Amino acid sequence: MGMTLSATNFLFQLVVRISESLHNASSILVNTVEELELEAIAALRAHTPIYPVGPLLLLPGQASRLPINYWPEDDQCLPWLDAQAPRTVLFVSFGSVASVSLSQFQDLALGLEASGQPFLWVVRPDSINAPLQEALPDGFLDRTKNKGLIISWGPQLLILSHPSIGGFMTHGGWNSLTENIATGSVPMICWPHVAEQRVNRFLVTSVWKIGLRLHHNEDGSVSKGEIARAVRELFNGQQSTDLRNKSEEVSDIAKKAIAEGGSSHTNFEKLCNLLCA
Repeated sequence: MGMTLSATNFLFQLVVRISESLHNASSILVNTVEELELEAIAALRAHTPIYPVGPLLLLPGQASRLPINYWPEDDQCLPWLDAQAPRTVLFVSFGSVASVSLSQFQDLALGLEASGQPFLWVVRPDSINAPLQEALPDGFLDRTKNKGLIISWGPQLLILSHPSIGGFMTHGGWNSLTENIATGSVPMICWPHVAEQRVNRFLVTSVWKIGLRLHHNEDGSVSKGEIARAVRELFNGQQSTDLRNKSEEVSDIAKKAIAEGGSSHTNFEKLCNLLCA
């Protein structure tokens, strides 16, 4: 999975416009936690006042009121999650933009099946160039009907905070990372797609140490065997306990930051006082 952005791509142009506008800003709010990005925050503060105030989250149901083309949330997955054992389900979601080739989509399906781990998989209607039933490997739904559930879009905050969720396979978008950290944090498998997601993967796997990388083939694809290996390692491998413990530590840092007296809470108060002066 991956995408090279041309200079005419709307995401590329958006990032350029935002970057250019930062030079004119007197202060910048950042949706992050100061304790989790100390070096980056310090570097930015050398040039402009920075106010880390994250993690900022949408409450469940608010996304439907935003002027963006999200899909209706399927909350029927929640009763299915209720029936699963604690910390056993892998949540698979690649955000609102990422798409994959048909062959990669099928290898992902076969890798999830081969892992033996229960999964909740978000497959957006526009993420594959074929109807879902035709895109999936033959017999996949029958073979995994007692292990997995596929939905087109879901209430991510409620899913990530559900006690049955034990891992998160993600594109590594910043919103998804902060939502996971803020709701309790489960270990992640990062599969970056575009923009800053490779940098985010570095934070997750090498700095915070709360997730795993996938090994890519020379053509950029990921094999079904590698997918199955990573899922097994996340839940039952030698690193699984350390990943869970570190995830809980990072989540505690984020929760303390937004509590009264925490860094994000204090930064927001400082900004409000500045604006009201």
